[in-house]
Amino acid sequence: MFSAQHLLDILQSLPPCRSYQVAFSGGLDSTVLLHACLEIRTRINASVCAIHVHHGLHPDADQWSSHCAEICAEWGVKLVVERIHIAAKSSLEDRARRLRYRVLGQRNGPCEAVLSAQHADDQVETLFLQLMRGAGVEGLASMPLLGGLGRGRLIRPLLGFRRDALRSYAQRHALRWIEDSSNVNLRFDRNYLRHKVMPRIYHRWPSATQTVGRSARWAAESAAILHEVAAQDIQAYVQNQTLQMACLRHLSERRAANALRFWIKSCGFRVPNENRMRTILHQALVAGLDRIPVIHWQGAQIYRYRDTLYLEKPLPAAPRRSLSWSPEKTLEIPSLGLRLTTQRRLGCGLQQRVRESGLRVRFRGGGERIRLGGQHKDLKKLFQQAGIPPWRRALIPLFYADRHLAAVGNLWISDEFAVTRADCTGLLIHIQNSAQSGDMEFWPETD
Repeated sequence: MFSAQHLLDILQSLPPCRSYQVAFSGGLDSTVLLHACLEIRTRINASVCAIHVHHGLHPDADQWSSHCAEICAEWGVKLVVERIHIAAKSSLEDRARRLRYRVLGQRNGPCEAVLSAQHADDQVETLFLQLMRGAGVEGLASMPLLGGLGRGRLIRPLLGFRRDALRSYAQRHALRWIEDSSNVNLRFDRNYLRHKVMPRIYHRWPSATQTVGRSARWAAESAAILHEVAAQDIQAYVQNQTLQMACLRHLSERRAANALRFWIKSCGFRVPNENRMRTILHQALVAGLDRIPVIHWQGAQIYRYRDTLYLEKPLPAAPRRSLSWSPEKTLEIPSLGLRLTTQRRLGCGLQQRVRESGLRVRFRGGGERIRLGGQHKDLKKLFQQAGIPPWRRALIPLFYADRHLAAVGNLWISDEFAVTRADCTGLLIHIQNSAQSGDMEFWPETD
């Protein structure tokens, strides 16, 4: 039996929120969750709204959005509809789920929570699916009651209730919901498990939701312990998105792999599969120090350089052609996400004469030299001395004036163009990521 009082008890047992946003698909489960929230909203001292994610995958997707709008209008609750586009991929299920949570997370702020309607049967199905994928303890932990999403929380308050209990609630309150025809399509793994496998499991083991749920909780506890160990292992060796190799060398192979997985996930990247993880560990620990191994996987890449691992998104290619820039104006380089600006500063920077002549912005082709301290120096050697990783060097803008290399990123200014008198005003170049605030620094991120 499920009631609104059960939901109230669960929410009151958790840290309070100022607003709850119900992920509302219009199906049975989310309809029950939204209705129960509205039943108790005067008692939880928080606002309640509904969010519907329009995937556009089903021919009836527009009708579902209209249904959700009708229900919310009838119940007097605000509805937000978010549309997402899902490109054709090998796994539409997985892609749709990730995009859905991304959209929900973008709207979730501090002291706010998204309420999601997964229930006990979903939990059991998730654990079986993770088993079939060969997941570790973190995957077998399935879905927690309370987690993080965006800057707020993700709460699954129905995990202790079976689908039948939610259906009984809906019938008692004469609720209307959508029956998604794709839920019987056995092409999807979860549907096959739900309709072909789970009925036999429940027939043989009627208490499977309780026992499997208990296993999921044990797995969650084990995963939490592994996270604590990994956090301790890497604590002294992490700076931004770099990991010093000394961290892995003093650990056993299993513990090193655990630390590596934790570091990758804590940096916001998807953990690669087991074979790729073995490759990363082997390349990191065995490859000669004169080599710079790189391992790629979906949306990420790891380099090893000077006994340090660097974790990054795949980098774009630098423009081949040079760009004209008037320093008093802003120059955008969309392909790299860069924004170039200048600021006047007394006693340093580029000489003011470059304002009249203008600058050409180029990227490395090889063999560049710049005059520093009265000597012409190779950029390659300067980069090496500064400890700048090779793959980043190609994306550092080079600024030319009168066909001479005047400055290298925000690192060096040629003797010929540098302000040397304290009473002279120069131009400082600022290189910003247009998607973020603050200047980009090209110095290495390790000491």
